[in-house]
Amino acid sequence: MDTSHIHIILRELDEFIRKYYLNEFIKGLIFFVLIAVFYGASLSCVEYFALFPPQIRTVLFYFSLCAALVALVKYVVIPLFHVYRIGNIISYKEAAKIITKFFPEVKDTLFNALELSDDASLQKNELAIAAINQKVATLRPIPFASAIDFKKLLRFGRYGAVLVVALLLISLLYPRAIVEGATRIVKHNDFFEKPAPFSFILDSDSLSVVKGNDF
Repeated sequence: MDTSHIHIILRELDEFIRKYYLNEFIKGLIFFVLIAVFYGASLSCVEYFALFPPQIRTVLFYFSLCAALVALVKYVVIPLFHVYRIGNIISYKEAAKIITKFFPEVKDTLFNALELSDDASLQKNELAIAAINQKVATLRPIPFASAIDFKKLLRFGRYGAVLVVALLLISLLYPRAIVEGATRIVKHNDFFEKPAPFSFILDSDSLSVVKGNDF
């Protein structure tokens, strides 16, 4: 009796699923870094100019920390787990739906092959096995994993470039804004005096003067 070759298609689907989640992981990591840098720089600048009291800085600090942890888990950790098939991942049929968006010509063949392989009563049916193998032969040349295009991630480079330019402009216009603002947020329990709007410049290093003379 012939044996089904459906394992060939399942292996291709496994590779597609792994590449799908690897793409999600890389995209999530880039997104997390860009948002974290943008948010951190923005918050630091706002604090630099607003000089919030300790109570508000404490709220901002813990809110930012919690938001960062949630985003890290959602966009980085979970997709990384899925790359190694840890947790709930998409099924073969769900993967097939994604694939057929890129290769619509294989839609019926792929779904029929999966449905036949799922039917236990047909696993010993020679006609069913022959039908599955015929569909496998049709699908085999299709590179399912190529439906995931890592080059599309390059579009994030534009956002990264804009962010770098913005940071450089802030550093040139207000050199201490990001560092001092971030320091105050991290040291949220400390009190910081508001800088004076003016400063004195002494022409002489000596602070002594002869009585009756001008300083």
